[in-house]
Amino acid sequence: MLPQTLYLDLLLYNIVIDGVRMNLMLEGRTFEEELVDKLLLLYLIEKANCNGLAEGITKITKLSFLSEHTMILKKNKGFNYNYFRYEQGPYSKELADDFKKLLKEEMIAQRDHYTFLTPRGKEILDGSSELLEINQSFADEIDEVCKKYAPHTLTSIKKDVYGLVLGIEGPYKNFKIKNIPQCADILVKLDVRNAVKEFKLSIDWCETLELLMDNDSMISFEKSMEDTKKGRIYSYEQLARGI
Repeated sequence: MLPQTLYLDLLLYNIVIDGVRMNLMLEGRTFEEELVDKLLLLYLIEKANCNGLAEGITKITKLSFLSEHTMILKKNKGFNYNYFRYEQGPYSKELADDFKKLLKEEMIAQRDHYTFLTPRGKEILDGSSELLEINQSFADEIDEVCKKYAPHTLTSIKKDVYGLVLGIEGPYKNFKIKNIPQCADILVKLDVRNAVKEFKLSIDWCETLELLMDNDSMISFEKSMEDTKKGRIYSYEQLARGI
């Protein structure tokens, strides 16, 4: 078994261990893909709690994997996470990084192994409702996964995932997850060139999401709005004089 620390140290190399080829030169996400992933992850956590309980990152990872697997089978490019087979099934470093960022930026919080959206996280989701309506089919796929699996315990979901037959093209197509060697890549984000449908993110919505998800920018924007409401509008000359 390959230790996690060793695996992460080898991320920049193509290696073969015990006959298992690991394609570690995976293409990174674009800035736009990362924004979409964070938004869909917030949506998934909220829907998981509406239908059951988002207990922690392990259960959330399983729900995200099931959602992206469903999307890719339909050639729909929504989530953009890469997964490899690890001790508790599919694992995504990108998802783990996003989860930490959402916690750090106070979009989500945890209490007693329960993960939930903070008021700021809910505000971001509410502010993106029109964007999610434009991309309703992706929200629907997440809804279906959460309705089916979120009410179940982590143990039950892990059993379902281990028994899932991988339907995606690749060396392990038609393999059950439990039979795929550890550290082998099992799901790679869908290439836009192979997608039938892609999450639509216009330049305006990209800028809006960037603003909503950047805490410092949001604080500055809210202060500017408050100044405007109170009539505290300064000319360029006043700002230049330091007023």
